[in-house]
This record gives sequence, structure tokens and C-alpha cells, in this order.
Amino acid sequence: MTYKSAFVYMLKAPLLAYLIIAGFFSNIFLSGYTLIIPTIAINNFYDHSLYGLIVSIESAAAILGLLSIRYIHIDEQISRERWGLIVGGLSVGVTGIFLTKEAFMLTSFILGFFYARYNVGLQSYIQINVRNELIGYFFSMIFICASIAVPIGSTLFGLIIDQHAIEALAIISAGITVINAIWFVLISRR
Repeated sequence: MTYKSAFVYMLKAPLLAYLIIAGFFSNIFLSGYTLIIPTIAINNFYDHSLYGLIVSIESAAAILGLLSIRYIHIDEQISRERWGLIVGGLSVGVTGIFLTKEAFMLTSFILGFFYARYNVGLQSYIQINVRNELIGYFFSMIFICASIAVPIGSTLFGLIIDQHAIEALAIISAGITVINAIWFVLISRR
């Protein structure tokens, strides 16, 4: 078995292909969001400590998201998590409209909580839906795509954030929302 075999297998299973592609683009938008927080904290709120606070909130939310799995189970289609990420994506846009510290903190909490749950659900989905001999290759492809996406997102959003931070929030909001909404269209056709 090779990466080529895993890639061919993935192309025959549109939902698996979408998970890899969506993960790539999600990481682009998330790296943009992570990059924009210190810019807005400093340029709009004149608060250098806000970035540290928001990163701490994201981390605490991720821990709570992981702990919540015990009580709110992840379904096979990762539906709750996708809805949560749609809400998170929309809240990024609302944050750009109202531009308050509290909105940034709430948005970061929502994204941290549901991305942690989503990542566990994604790994479970792959373990259930991919042939055993290809699972390692799929996980490798996910991490390779994420490793490529983060510098791309950082570069793209780094170029526009200084001059167009609010517009960048709108792009990030649309990106996260659309990526997760497409999943529901794909599973409804299944």
C-alpha cells in the first residue's frame, strides 16, 4: 500500500475526499483567524494582553469540548460539530460587525470547543470508514494538508490584515461557514 493507493481510494469515496479538502481549507481560515487576533487586539483595542487571553480561552474551550464528548456523543456524520462550526463561522462575522473584546472571546470559545470535538469526530469517522490498511495514510494526508495550509493561510491573511482586518474577518467567517455547510449537502446526497 502506498499514498497513491490511499489517494485513489479517497477519490472513490467523495465524503473522504471532502474531509481532506475541507480540512485543508479550514486550516487556511483558522490560521487567518489566529493571525488576525493580535492585530485587532493591538490596533483596535490597544490591548497587548488580549491575544494571550483569547488563546487561553480557545485552549480552555478545547479542553471542555473534549470533556463534553463523554456526555454529548459525536454522531458518525459529525453533524453537531459541523453545526457548532457554522455558528462559530457566523460569529466571526458578527465579531467583525460589533468589534468588541467580548465578541472575540465568545467566538474563540465557540471555535475552540467545536473544533476540538470535530477533530475527534474526524478521526473516528476515518477509523470507521477507511480500510484498515489505509488508515495511517489517511491520517498522514490530513497532517500533510494541515502543514501546508497553515503557512498558506498565514501568508494570504498576513498580506491583507493590516489594511483590511474587518474584510478579512468577513472572508474567514464565510470560509468556515461554507466549508461546514457543504458537508450537509454532501451527506444528504449519500
